[in-house]
Amino acid sequence: MWRLERLSRLTAINFGKNTIYPILYNSFNSKSVQYGWDMENIAKKHFEQLYGIHVNACGLCIDKDYPYLAASPDAMTDNNKVVEIKAPFAAKDTLNIHEAVESCKIKYCTIDNGKLKLKRTHDYFYQIQGQLLGANTHLPLK
Repeated sequence: MWRLERLSRLTAINFGKNTIYPILYNSFNSKSVQYGWDMENIAKKHFEQLYGIHVNACGLCIDKDYPYLAASPDAMTDNNKVVEIKAPFAAKDTLNIHEAVESCKIKYCTIDNGKLKLKRTHDYFYQIQGQLLGANTHLPLK
């Protein structure tokens, strides 16, 4: 059902990138995607412990004003905040995200005054903006 509903919608994962190639040539079977899926539950548990909040599984969120737009966040908090998990295969052997960014294994983030920031020019930024819209929440988790 989830895949069927996604077929007729522009989902947030495609915001900011060429949408034709991924639709025509399914990339859900790559080693890096499989690694991300394998790590997702571990990352969710770590997130819950780190922030002291519970996250819930999330299905397909369809925008109420623009039903052709949809998103599938990895999870939602109890107070309706989007959680998007990235577990990059390229950084699997690093100790933490700061090391991964500093060693250029993660290229979609920067470290500014010790704080991790997602680059506004990266496709993940647009994906998350689409998820905030699709999930009808406009406040990121702080």
